[in-house]
Amino acid sequence: MVIKDEFLSNEKISEYEVEKVFDSKKNTVELIKATKTNGNEVYYVHKILSNHKKMLKEIELLNYLFEKGLDVPKVYYEDEESFLIEYIEGETLLEHITRLEKEQKEKFNYRSNNRLIYKFLNWIEEFYELVKEKTGENIILEDMNLRNFIYTDKLYGFDFEDCHVGNKERDIGRFCAFLLTYSFAFTNWKVRFTRQMLKAVEDYGYDLDLIRKEIDKEFISITKRRGTKIPRSLRDLILGRVFSFYNG
Repeated sequence: MVIKDEFLSNEKISEYEVEKVFDSKKNTVELIKATKTNGNEVYYVHKILSNHKKMLKEIELLNYLFEKGLDVPKVYYEDEESFLIEYIEGETLLEHITRLEKEQKEKFNYRSNNRLIYKFLNWIEEFYELVKEKTGENIILEDMNLRNFIYTDKLYGFDFEDCHVGNKERDIGRFCAFLLTYSFAFTNWKVRFTRQMLKAVEDYGYDLDLIRKEIDKEFISITKRRGTKIPRSLRDLILGRVFSFYNG
């Protein structure tokens, strides 16, 4: 990759290199290590999108959300086919939740998990409100991969290229389906965490019947994408367990 000379000069960067290529099925995403003239090292994320229209949409949303104060990476510059953003050091939400499950093998930590759940829900609700304020429409994220969130003392979201008009129950349903099926799938801890999250979601006024349908729909999509089988009987069993608190 080639970083613009103007940016290098303004940031006093003497040299840079690709430190790592992130796992991405849709685009090329690189971690850039740069050395400043004073010897300090800084990191950036360079994202190359195959779809120019989606790239422009993502950059526009990132800039808008950053200006509004939502926790998203700062965009430093863009060119014809890529853009450079702030590198947020921390765990992906998937890494964080995986670690929590290991740490809570002996005892489920309701209070700690609740803090994480409400941090996530507060972030996503603010996203919905801000984007509706900008567009006048109910825009959802669609791509609910848990790797699209970085957890530090705050929660940061990114990857907005697939955003479109829809209902937010779809986002929550896909999030829960992803969470439940990451290896190892359908553990007691994952079922309990998902149930705790759905109880919190109910407080925000979400339609739990619709979320249930979206989870089941995503289970079916996951079987096609991953080439694995989630039989109807297993889907019904898991849905019954995570919605055991709900009598709707």
